[in-house]
Amino acid sequence: MKQVMKAAMKKGPRKEGGEEGHRGGNKEGGEEGHRGEDGKATVSAKKAAVKAKAMKAMKAAVKAKGKGKPAEPARAEKLAEILQDLTARVSVVEQQQEQQKENLQLQHQQLQQQQEEQLALTRLMRNPRHLARVPPPRPSPRKLAYPWEEHYCDVYKCPYFWNGETGYSVWMPPA
Repeated sequence: MKQVMKAAMKKGPRKEGGEEGHRGGNKEGGEEGHRGEDGKATVSAKKAAVKAKAMKAMKAAVKAKGKGKPAEPARAEKLAEILQDLTARVSVVEQQQEQQKENLQLQHQQLQQQQEEQLALTRLMRNPRHLARVPPPRPSPRKLAYPWEEHYCDVYKCPYFWNGETGYSVWMPPA
């Protein structure tokens, strides 16, 4: 007898509510496993709880009718109406949540794009070499004597002069 009592004490007190394995051990019979990050029951958990209560009431009405007791059809109809109304409300709330989710995703994408743009600008400001990638404008070619041509040196960023007949090049314009 003492061993049985010790084993019962190790298990702890029993919770009321019957089907605790099916409802997460919650005394009220709510869906403990279906809670959001803020600890509140989610819409689907509330919907399931309302359906369970309505089904329980309907089963009780059917059971009472089978035992010869007068069934309460008005109560069953009222419960069915309440269930239908709550189902409609839940679907509206779910639609609103979907819309909010889409809006948040759009805002998140916009914020990511802004952050990427700011990061690119920060990189440009830290490294000014990226700002001057465009070469300076080249001066217009001068009129030179026949064999001479004016070219532009990309390495030194200035013009030079080349003689096409001799292959000779100079930095100063020929006389």
